Amino acid sequence: MFERIQFMIKKIRLTLAEMVLPDRFYVQEKLFPMYCGKIYPDFVGDTRIFNYRSDKIIRDSNRWLIIRMLMDRVVACNSGEYAELGTHQGRTARLIFKNMSDNAKLYCFDTFRGFDAKDVAVESLRSSFKVKAGDYGNTDEASVVRYITAGDSRDRLVICKGFFPDTAKGLEAVKWRFVHLDCDLAAPTEAGLHFFWKNLQPGGIILIHDFFGGFSEGIQGSFKEFSAETGCVAVPMCDGGGSAVIRKPW
Repeated sequence: MFERIQFMIKKIRLTLAEMVLPDRFYVQEKLFPMYCGKIYPDFVGDTRIFNYRSDKIIRDSNRWLIIRMLMDRVVACNSGEYAELGTHQGRTARLIFKNMSDNAKLYCFDTFRGFDAKDVAVESLRSSFKVKAGDYGNTDEASVVRYITAGDSRDRLVICKGFFPDTAKGLEAVKWRFVHLDCDLAAPTEAGLHFFWKNLQPGGIILIHDFFGGFSEGIQGSFKEFSAETGCVAVPMCDGGGSAVIRKPW
């Protein structure tokens, strides 16, 4: 009981802090002038989009800085598309779309109706974290498309609506350079790792959200099996979402 009270007090303190601290607080002070001023002049504006596109404030400016730095690395791939599995309201997809290479497309995979019952059933076997079908269902395809493109042409945006990996059929020959896995649950994460890794370009990156977060039990279990097959190692990111990154060797 005492530990539960301590947890609740900590959560309240963090929530209050997120309401009053400036966005730059979440970025190491020595990095801010260079990366968030000179190298990424749009960083402050992009960060506010990233932090506030939700029904709640989610301060994670450091995550967006690291994503931008990772996206810079995959420019060296010269070719390959971008993908996101688990788009929800388009919070990360909008910024990937805005900053990706000019000759590439962004493929967004999502049910746009929340967690699928089949994935939830698998999660109950792999994780003690409680989820239910329809969680994160507060989204719809049309509004997300408008949000991601922000008035730009949607020619470079491909929406793959439905159950993954069924929605990946016909894309087996597509090459990828940057993939954001943010589907939370074990089954789609495992399917995404295997599908995208196969055609990930040398030097390409897969970013896994919630690797150390609330959904970590199922996600890490899926990655363990994937790692045993491929030899991949997940490197932690120092962001609020507990992300990890893997990169394909050159």
